[in-house]
Amino acid sequence: MSLYIVASFSSLQEKTNNSEELTFKERISIIESIGEAVNKNKDKLIKSISGDFGYRSKDETLLFEFFSISESIKYIKKNLHSWMKPKHTSVSSWFFPGRAFIKYQPLGIIGISVPWNYPLYLSIIPLISAIAAGNRVMLKMSRHTVRTTKLLNYLISLNNLSDYIVIVKGGINDDIVFSSLPFDHHFFTGSSETGKKVMRAAADNHTPVTLELGGKSPVFIAPFYSGLQNAAKSVVWGKMINAGQTCIAPDFVLIPVNRVNDFIDKIKSAMNIFYPTSQDSQDYSSIYHDYDIERLDSYIHDAIHHGLDVVRIAPGNESVESLRLKGKLPLTLIINPAPENKVMQEEIFGPLLPIIEYENIETAISMMKNTPLSMYIFCDDINLTNDIIKKTRSGSVTVNDTLLHVTQESLPFGGIRTSGCGYYHGHAGFLNFSHQRSIFIQRGINLKSLITPPYSRFFFRLILKLMLKK
Repeated sequence: MSLYIVASFSSLQEKTNNSEELTFKERISIIESIGEAVNKNKDKLIKSISGDFGYRSKDETLLFEFFSISESIKYIKKNLHSWMKPKHTSVSSWFFPGRAFIKYQPLGIIGISVPWNYPLYLSIIPLISAIAAGNRVMLKMSRHTVRTTKLLNYLISLNNLSDYIVIVKGGINDDIVFSSLPFDHHFFTGSSETGKKVMRAAADNHTPVTLELGGKSPVFIAPFYSGLQNAAKSVVWGKMINAGQTCIAPDFVLIPVNRVNDFIDKIKSAMNIFYPTSQDSQDYSSIYHDYDIERLDSYIHDAIHHGLDVVRIAPGNESVESLRLKGKLPLTLIINPAPENKVMQEEIFGPLLPIIEYENIETAISMMKNTPLSMYIFCDDINLTNDIIKKTRSGSVTVNDTLLHVTQESLPFGGIRTSGCGYYHGHAGFLNFSHQRSIFIQRGINLKSLITPPYSRFFFRLILKLMLKK
């Protein structure tokens, strides 16, 4: 596989070097072909994703993968022509009548590393952004998404897109080979530890990198917030989508002291509304890996060992044992864990939810300064909301709901510091995969001759004095 990855890159490189820049019509045609291939094979893709997962809710796949792809394609088709136009910029009065503008050109070959948790969304969205910018693309799928990778590969070949897109899969050694290729940009979604390795490998080739990581995305519920039921429903919705295996899922909740019991009751109520049936709920997805079940269990055992209250809420009151036989876990609340507890040490990535009481707002704010990918604020007071946003940093924020920022194509999506670097979605994706080439055109009579050597001239001294004048 490693030899195939290197050979595929060389083939794309040769096509890029021997081809003219893709036109607007060619880019749109490729993007439309991708959209049609995905849409026409919707049922097959849903089945393959669910098969790779063990079980994935069909409707979650439709809503959080297919809908998002459809919206992104529409947005690109609507705006790409204007994005591609050269952007004229101002020129210093000293260099008038010269002209200056920015021309957006493709970078070349984009490498995209795709994780297992949203194999369609996290491959297609950056892919169409890269194509919109005029690039060719190598997609490296997760070794855990065998069915989905095979089907996507077939669809790319079937729709005659192999000149622009190559899909590869591989094991750990192949991941290293892929990261070491001299891409013109490497787009990686995954864990922080793997992200570090990607950056180290990219450095040898001076390859710019976009890292979409994650972190512990907090939920802040303000004192006297009037919509506690709304907050509970929003948190449960955001947490339980894909069984919590989402990089922007709420990771822990900060709630005013003495409101935790009320909040737990409202979470139970929300679970009963969203997942009322006890047997084989079609809306409740599996945990992807057995070792993730073991990892999540270790967080729970650690909490119990330290005397913390643990509340398990299964859909329709189904037994924990019955759920586990289907590779599923109940929503598990862990009350007031300390920073040293396992559940607070790293991103949870599963249906566990720490709930932590705070006595004052400043204490809560101090717990949100971990530069997560997302932050959720439930607050009636716009001044307090703005104050929290001002005093914290995160990739993005949603106020009085969860997850919805990621569905807005007009907003750039990306992390900061430990949660990543670089952005995509909409125009941000186009810019991320474009070279913004600066061009200056000298025209007619100009002042340049007044600032050339010999610098001892009277006119030069006079002009320089005027140029430096504040």
